[in-house]
Amino acid sequence: MSRKNNKHEIEQSEVDMTPMLDIVFIMLIFFIVTTSFVKRKVC
Repeated sequence: MSRKNNKHEIEQSEVDMTPMLDIVFIMLIFFIVTTSFVKRKVC
């Protein structure tokens, strides 16, 4: 019985990737917006 319980606990310990994806998309948008404000000097 204890093996069954341990296996069940292991299956329950999955990491939710949704918050990480949200942060990645927010950072991507931030960098896209901030790089559009940078103007290069043409010699």
